Amino acid sequence: MAEERLYPGPVRIAVCKALAGQKWLDLARYLEVPADVYATAPADEKIPRIWDWLEGEGRLGELEAALASLGWTPVLDRLREAAEERRRSRLAFTIPEQHRSLTTTYFDLKQVRAALLRARDRSPVQLFALPHPDVRIGHKLMEWVTAVYHPIKDKGNLSLGTLASTADTVARAILRHRTELRHTDLARHIDAIRAPTPVLQRLVERLEGQFDAGGFQLMLLVTVTPDVQLPAAMHPLPAPVVVREDIEYWTAEAAGVLRVPDAWRAWSELICAYAAEENDALNPGSVFESMDRDIKEIHDDIETFVNYLKGAGRDA
Repeated sequence: MAEERLYPGPVRIAVCKALAGQKWLDLARYLEVPADVYATAPADEKIPRIWDWLEGEGRLGELEAALASLGWTPVLDRLREAAEERRRSRLAFTIPEQHRSLTTTYFDLKQVRAALLRARDRSPVQLFALPHPDVRIGHKLMEWVTAVYHPIKDKGNLSLGTLASTADTVARAILRHRTELRHTDLARHIDAIRAPTPVLQRLVERLEGQFDAGGFQLMLLVTVTPDVQLPAAMHPLPAPVVVREDIEYWTAEAAGVLRVPDAWRAWSELICAYAAEENDALNPGSVFESMDRDIKEIHDDIETFVNYLKGAGRDA
């Protein structure tokens, strides 16, 4: 099923032009794009065909991490710049400046936070494994990692595939941080949903002994499929469990920012209803999806959303 349009047309055009100056075939191989997607295409259509295939397969979200892993900083910067330009054009004059920072950063998962704090030692590299089938959970947890271990600098996402060579590529990208680690702690999220145990083990081996002890630390949060066997060097984190108390805390804080403090309870009920499963548990992915959708609606039209919350509060 095709994913929601992650990058609009102007971003696609800008990035495809930037990729034309790179060894784009390395990117296709890294992302394991079938050769028949681009082999027969005209020269100026090969890169757009790869982009369209990734979008159709719901894998365009892996592009940023792949560019980072390959060390293609100019293309990565162009992707981020183009996406930011589009985002700013959509948000212009629609939301007061003090609300633009509204995120899920202060949404707390207590059991994950406790595990992060408990496992940290003075090793130069901290490897945490998050067993979860939805890589979006890993992206979200990185927000909390940077809050728990503050001050720490998030260096973005990387991705591991099914081939051992992807571990070598990711390791090279990580090893570039050795100079920066002399000055500050760093963190990165690695999407390893498709990586088997040998690929994970190869990454661990490539990083072993490569960083100086006693200085700053590198935190790696690796999202893996739940049934994969982890290397001994990776600390497994508990699977995220969202409880109503967590959601109520977030909505109370967010409603305060929006100056509708009385609406937090009704807002919590709406999120819980959307994320509820048959056993009365709350699906973390659905919780984040609901929150992100609400934040987008706030960005697009804050007045309409605030009125919606007020109405929900009266009906509760």
